[in-house]
Amino acid sequence: MEETRMSLVPSLRFVLCIAGVLVVLLGLVVTAIVITMWLWLRPSPTYHFPIPPGTALTESIAIEFSKKAMVADGKASPGMQLEPYRTPGQLGDNKNRYFAVNTIDPNSGYVHWMTPQGSYGVRIERKGTQIMCRIYRLK
Repeated sequence: MEETRMSLVPSLRFVLCIAGVLVVLLGLVVTAIVITMWLWLRPSPTYHFPIPPGTALTESIAIEFSKKAMVADGKASPGMQLEPYRTPGQLGDNKNRYFAVNTIDPNSGYVHWMTPQGSYGVRIERKGTQIMCRIYRLK
């Protein structure tokens, strides 16, 4: 009986050692996945630009500030182009519109940009004497 118990000890140590190594490897894999997901899903920063009081948020101003935000975020490139949008009421209208104004709050909206690296949207909001822009990736 004593001999059987003695022969199990090295086997048990080996199994526990392998289990410990597997736990450490699993922890490293989970850490790598969490870091990758955080980098991929984290929100982009909000860029603030001053604007004179009483200035309306027009399409030209929205385009100008959305482009500034794209440059500040490092997403601007020489092949960057505006992407027009259309609503169902504009089907017969051939005029391209680039700033989608929020119908409830006319001080906010978005502009879409196409770059060689992909398509991006810039959410724009005017608060007082600040224009706030946040960039997001389009699917």
